[in-house]
Amino acid sequence: MKVKTIITSLCALIAFGVASAQANAQEVFNKGTQTASVTVGLFGTFSSNITVPPIQLSYEYCVVDNLFNNNNGSIGIGAMGAYFATGYTLGGTKSFTHSGIVGGRGLFHYQFAPKLDTYAGLFLGALLAGVHTSVVGNDASTTVDTGSSVAASFGWGLHLGARYYFTPAFAITGELGYGYSILNLGVTFRF
Repeated sequence: MKVKTIITSLCALIAFGVASAQANAQEVFNKGTQTASVTVGLFGTFSSNITVPPIQLSYEYCVVDNLFNNNNGSIGIGAMGAYFATGYTLGGTKSFTHSGIVGGRGLFHYQFAPKLDTYAGLFLGALLAGVHTSVVGNDASTTVDTGSSVAASFGWGLHLGARYYFTPAFAITGELGYGYSILNLGVTFRF
C-alpha cells in the first residue's frame, strides 16, 4: 500500500469522525489515565536491509481534560523509546547499524466516536546511532580490519494517531507521521 493512499485514508477517517461527531464527553483519555504502547514501524527512513524492524515503546499520562465546552479534548505527556538495526554484506565488507531514539512526547487528544481515541503529537529527543564494519580476508575466515563509530543528534517527530479500544484496557494503535517510521502499528494498554 502506498504512503499516499494511507495518508488519504487516515484523513478521510478523521473527516468522517468530525462530520459524525456528537458533543460527547471524552471517555477514553481522561485526566489521570495512563497508557503504554508497543508498535512496529513500517516505511521508515532506513534502508531495506533490516535485521530488527523499528520497535517503539511509549508511555503517556493525561495531565488535563475537558478542554472544550462539550467536555472533550485532553493533553497527555510521556516518554518514547525506539530501536532498529540494519546490516549488509558487500564483497568482503560487513556493516551493521544499530539505531535508537529516546525522548518525550506531548499529545493532544480529541474523541470523535465512542471507543476511538484520536490524537496529534510532537516528539523531541535524542537519536543515537552506532555502526560496526568489518572487512573479511580472502579466505573468509579471518577478519582483516574492523571499525566502529557512535553518534548522537537531536531527533524530533510529528504524528497523527488513533487507538480503538476493544475493552476498557486494550486497544489497537496506529500512528502516521514524520519521525522514526512513517507508519507505526501495534497495541495499547490503558491503566
